[in-house]
Amino acid sequence: MGPQRKSYNVKTKLEVLEKLRHNEGNISKTANENNITPKMLRDWLSKENNFIETQYKRDIVKIGSGRKPFYPEVELELYAWTVNERKVNKRVIKYNTLKDQALQISSRMGISLTASVKWISSFLRRHSLSCRKITHVGQENQRSHEEIRALTTEYLAKVKLYASKIGNDSIYNMDETPVYIDMVGSRTISFKGEKNTEVNTTGNSKSRITVVLCISKNGNMMKSMVILKGLKKVPKCNIPSNLFVVPSNKGSMTSEIMKIWIKTCFDTTGPFNINSKKLLIMDEFASHKCDEVMRIFEKKSVKIVFIPPRCTHYLQPLDVSINSIFKASLKREWDTWMISGKKDFTKKGYRKKPEWEETFKFISRSIYSVERETIQRSFPLCGIFECKEFINQELYNSKLKSVVLCNPDEIFSEENFSENDSSSDDFSQ
Repeated sequence: MGPQRKSYNVKTKLEVLEKLRHNEGNISKTANENNITPKMLRDWLSKENNFIETQYKRDIVKIGSGRKPFYPEVELELYAWTVNERKVNKRVIKYNTLKDQALQISSRMGISLTASVKWISSFLRRHSLSCRKITHVGQENQRSHEEIRALTTEYLAKVKLYASKIGNDSIYNMDETPVYIDMVGSRTISFKGEKNTEVNTTGNSKSRITVVLCISKNGNMMKSMVILKGLKKVPKCNIPSNLFVVPSNKGSMTSEIMKIWIKTCFDTTGPFNINSKKLLIMDEFASHKCDEVMRIFEKKSVKIVFIPPRCTHYLQPLDVSINSIFKASLKREWDTWMISGKKDFTKKGYRKKPEWEETFKFISRSIYSVERETIQRSFPLCGIFECKEFINQELYNSKLKSVVLCNPDEIFSEENFSENDSSSDDFSQ
């Protein structure tokens, strides 16, 4: 019985050709080992140069398959426009926006194009584009790539310098993250064609709580702080041992709360390690940098490295790996409570929000849901290694790679388009 008929991607074909070289060019032996016909292997061998040229494109693309675009010149300009709007201007592009731009380009070229939904979908597929959920929102960044790269390189060098004097258990990252009493997800499975997709809540989807998380490079999660907005006193209830709760009018970190956090959450290593050298990585929030707080850190032999402004989404371990896992678990906790939790209603018939004790349990369990290995991996993802560790840049997250290793504009240059593409401070004080 011969080999079954199937398609092979470019990566697989190149791997088979590599095996052919290991077999000293024995086509029959290599074909049998990979369950293909000798004719197929000879055909791949004749097209090897073509495969190599396309190996960095989508692996699922099959050479010679798929219809070529009818208007490649329109697609080339439309793709270049899309790259500029997304990579440079960070613009929100929707289907209608893409259609209008395609019509403008085709009209200027004297080409009759309807830009139907099917054409737009095919264009997106050919160029590895899709409708994505927005994961980071911020103001326009006027800094050049060279400036951002210089800031990032300087920051990583400073972290490496300080990390050379301490161990994994003394490198920390702290960050505040907002959560809401109603942790409603942004998507749900529902019925096609319905005009409104509704979900029930307790009416507290904008009632915010601030959770202060702190992780260490050896994989530990420090005691977390919960800052309650608009309260004068801590609610009288059982609070999990891994949480410390403080009230606040504005619900955000202040210099006074920062001092409380140091005493109750960060400085919990015991009397023998209280004066040991530590490295704490934080963003440049005002309450982190105030003189009183910095003096406390200095007395405790804690060296502070601040992440450059507007770089936390790829340099801060909590932002890159941990916060999303924590919030996803919190949403699951809330969903479970909405289905099977205690149902109390107001006089007007609205469902009451969870009791504070229940909310604290949600937060506590969500913190415990973050695995130790995930925390350990988050630091190399952001370029944070011990001095004795080999700095493997392949471990960097994709955004950090694009900043440090190359210019992102080069990745999306016109050369990547083809008609066949279907797709010195120190610790001493």
